[in-house]
Amino acid sequence: MKHSQLVKERGRKDFEKIKKGSALNRCKAFIENVSVEHSVSIIIVSNFFEFLVGFLSISFQEHSELPAMSFEELKNFDFGFDEERDSFLIAKNAFKIYSNDKEMRKYWFQRYRLFSKLNYGILMDREGWFSVTPERIAMNIANRVVLKKDALIVDAFAGVGGNSIQMALNGAYVIAIDLNPIRIRCAIQNAKVYGVADRINFICVDFFHFSSNTPFDAVFLSPPWGGPSYLDTEVFDLNSDLTPNGFEIFSAAKMLSPNIAYFLPRHTSIKQLISLAGKGGSCEIEHSLLNKKIKSITAYYGDLVLK
Repeated sequence: MKHSQLVKERGRKDFEKIKKGSALNRCKAFIENVSVEHSVSIIIVSNFFEFLVGFLSISFQEHSELPAMSFEELKNFDFGFDEERDSFLIAKNAFKIYSNDKEMRKYWFQRYRLFSKLNYGILMDREGWFSVTPERIAMNIANRVVLKKDALIVDAFAGVGGNSIQMALNGAYVIAIDLNPIRIRCAIQNAKVYGVADRINFICVDFFHFSSNTPFDAVFLSPPWGGPSYLDTEVFDLNSDLTPNGFEIFSAAKMLSPNIAYFLPRHTSIKQLISLAGKGGSCEIEHSLLNKKIKSITAYYGDLVLK
């Protein structure tokens, strides 16, 4: 077998392994969150993974713009923007697209806080509306994270690109990572709208499977909070309220750089955030306000802590 064929086959096997692991982790998190008060039917099947993939495929088709993909489909995925194909992503049309979605109304009315250039071609899927960092907060974080011109920064959960764009505008070169190819497509287009596409390298991969020998100046972490329901908890717990586990995310980031900014809900456990600094380490916690309301917190570590 030729070397190129071996590489392709290894890639296919790795993809299937990641997909299986991701599916099992999501199922585990789902089972752990099911209340004993609800009636749960136990389904016994001969091939549990086959059932699970089928279940997840249905779930993705119902609740996401991204259908289940094979390795070959992902390998040949078109990350470019096509106005006809991607009309459902055009942010300025979201009021019409999500006309029956009551949850979306709040985000629509705050749309220019998310992207000031929203009417100039910004793209977002539904989750992108919930998860993108408001632009003014992203600008402030960029001022803190980019300590020098041409700093090399990893944006580990880039989503539709809000933070990557602001860090690039602040003079950094950014490695923008996201597992969802639709959001990478959005982020690429959004970077073009802001004129910084040449300063961002987009990679569609699970952050836990990203490795590099390159020394990075900082890592920015903004993992998915779980949609609007994250507000239902009194204290946001890094162990139980983040999938993947918030401590594991931080450990993976430390392998790339000791300088980390962790963007989280405003009611995240402060005790847990301090514990991440380790013995003798430092942690600075910054509250972000918009219209006199605390929206989020950012925990800084390493050289990102103000001296």
